[in-house]
Amino acid sequence: MIENLPPVIDSCKLLLYADTSSDVEFTDRINLHVGSSDGEFIRVGEQPYLIIAQPYSNQDEYLLMFCNSSLETVGVINFASLHEAKLKAEKGYKGISDKWKPSPFTEDEVSNYLRDEYEVDPTSEWWKDECSFCEKSSGLEMLIKGTKASICKSCIESFASEINENI
Repeated sequence: MIENLPPVIDSCKLLLYADTSSDVEFTDRINLHVGSSDGEFIRVGEQPYLIIAQPYSNQDEYLLMFCNSSLETVGVINFASLHEAKLKAEKGYKGISDKWKPSPFTEDEVSNYLRDEYEVDPTSEWWKDECSFCEKSSGLEMLIKGTKASICKSCIESFASEINENI
């Protein structure tokens, strides 16, 4: 197992992971570019780890994540199926198909990680952009998010008006 492997990476549940260092040939046949801090696009080259994860916000999507030695995501490609993600990985990393390992984490371990690291209730739909006060999730002009609650512009204006009336 990869040292310090988390059960959740960038709000996505870990499904499979692979170390690209042994018996895997980097073919450079994946053309993935990401934006940099100076606004330029840089090409993602060979990375030591590949991860296939599923975003909590879209259970119909699979992400092929290219991770550096610190397990930070360097680039991501999304797919409609796990099979497609594996095929793309094999295109760029010949021999990776035999290296995939399933997530070693139990549902309880994932839930505890979400509670401890993300500070969310794993039984809730914590990934949704939703106002904690009016519970709107669409058509929000602005949403300010805290660790335990979020508030939309409409609720802020409503609360400010109520406060001003009562001063």
